Amino acid sequence: MWLPGLDIIRHQNYGLPVISEAKLKKRLIIFSSYSGNTEEVIDAYTKAGEMGLNRIVISVGGKLLELARREGVAYIQMPDEGIQPRSALPLSLKSMLLILRQKELLSEIIKLQYDFHPEKCEKEGKELVETLNGRVPIIYTASQSAILGYVWKITFNETGKIPAFSNGFPELDHNEIEGFGVEETTARLSSNFLFFVFVRR
Repeated sequence: MWLPGLDIIRHQNYGLPVISEAKLKKRLIIFSSYSGNTEEVIDAYTKAGEMGLNRIVISVGGKLLELARREGVAYIQMPDEGIQPRSALPLSLKSMLLILRQKELLSEIIKLQYDFHPEKCEKEGKELVETLNGRVPIIYTASQSAILGYVWKITFNETGKIPAFSNGFPELDHNEIEGFGVEETTARLSSNFLFFVFVRR
């Protein structure tokens, strides 16, 4: 989102992205797992090692960091604060920006930790919880901001322990929107949803 021109392939699965070995050999493969024990990441790390690819690891510890140390692979060890992985996003992001040599963005992130005061949002947060009571959040964003909608979704899932869904414009206009309120039965289902719509300014 920040750097749309940056050539990054995001892979969240076992193995490696389905691109040629020749192209993989020209890339730096970053393996990020907060715990260091994420099965898919360890699998990808092992396969990349077998192919002799350039690797670097981001983790607080676990098997991934142990392998990197043993094999002489570069790594960034984040501090283990005993928090949930989703709460460690700023640490992961700072590590990633350091690897990508994005000094200006790294400075912005570091500054944000002093400028952002979550306690100022407490009243709005409590109002949101009351509004959500018994309803399922649906988060819609512009396609450029889809990752933010996804972050909201997984926060509702993991922290709030409730179902939540996200999608982006204009894709949702082609099919998903057709599922709401067309028939009487659909209208009844739709009444359980609470929509959050974010558009880029």
